[in-house]
Amino acid sequence: MGVEVRKIQSKRELRVFIRFPHMLYRSSPNWVPPMDIGELWTFDREKNPSFKHGDADFFLAYKNGEVVGRVAALVNYRANAKSGLNYARFGWIDFVNDYEVSAALLKAVENWAKEKGLTGVHGPFGLTDYDYEGMLIEGFENPGGVTVIYNYPYYPVHLARLGYDKADDWLQFKLPGSQSVPKKVDVVRRMVDSRYKLRAVFPRTGFQYRRLVRQMMGVVNLAFANLYGFVEYTPEEAKFFADNSGIIARYNLSCFIVDEHDNMVAFAIIMPSQVKAFQRSKGKLFPFGIFRIWAAKYFFKDVELTLMGVHPDWQNKGVHALLHAKLNEMFIRRKVRYAITNPQLETNVKAIGVWNNYLREQYTRRRCFVKKLD
Repeated sequence: MGVEVRKIQSKRELRVFIRFPHMLYRSSPNWVPPMDIGELWTFDREKNPSFKHGDADFFLAYKNGEVVGRVAALVNYRANAKSGLNYARFGWIDFVNDYEVSAALLKAVENWAKEKGLTGVHGPFGLTDYDYEGMLIEGFENPGGVTVIYNYPYYPVHLARLGYDKADDWLQFKLPGSQSVPKKVDVVRRMVDSRYKLRAVFPRTGFQYRRLVRQMMGVVNLAFANLYGFVEYTPEEAKFFADNSGIIARYNLSCFIVDEHDNMVAFAIIMPSQVKAFQRSKGKLFPFGIFRIWAAKYFFKDVELTLMGVHPDWQNKGVHALLHAKLNEMFIRRKVRYAITNPQLETNVKAIGVWNNYLREQYTRRRCFVKKLD
């Protein structure tokens, strides 16, 4: 019996879509399940403002009466207008190790794209950079994170066989949290302190954190403007990001650099590693998941550098050294064991090069695949 791919038509099927990876990865110690409620918010066309300039459909694959795969077909019209690429996106893709299944899922996305007059497919992507990006191709032995994708090693093998090529890669690094501030970084930091009236802000309350994050999103739009697949966040999306990240954030771990007029210069969103809490909760916030997550916010050994950037007007002025030194000192003070960087495009040479000043090792490599349609 062949594979049948069906477009989701009901909330019950959407819940099956969300829960399918729990079956697929139940024997994997490195998969980190997202919270069901967060996934539901992401896929809700009324709650998620990204649907105002994008569209999506969700598909389940069945074989012998059982669910064997899932995929989302998406399009971000603002991203296409900016890049000039008339592409659809695929995301939230999971499947058993069966080429018939992966081929059927991606064929569904490709047909969806053709129906909308699109000329290519790339991914994994969501509607925005806030969603999961990239397919893991190196670092399978390492635990995933709360904000990134984990997948089995056979996934990229299937994509390559099905005609998908490399578009770009993201890299993550692992740094010992206890290492001292490198001499070169400290010298530049002192120079910045002497030249500019900048200060570091570590939020003390959720209200202050959300206010700073919304301000930060304007800097994100400028700092990331030329990165592959990025499209500027709208004010509504900025609020959505701030409110949702605040659920798992430990406010006073994140650092914001501002000038004497409180204009934002640089930022670093830092999350305590909550891998074990999410794994034990199995995607359920209630009744006990919320308490596990709360505990992990205050009792942690590792952190994730979720999002970092510098305003373009302040790049090449050494501000990154000030930001990194402040984080470095905070990690030492809090006895952080390891810091895992956020995925950064390997073509973003400046951002990747910053870590050359530190003891670090490559943690993962994730890939965006692309296929042009006939």
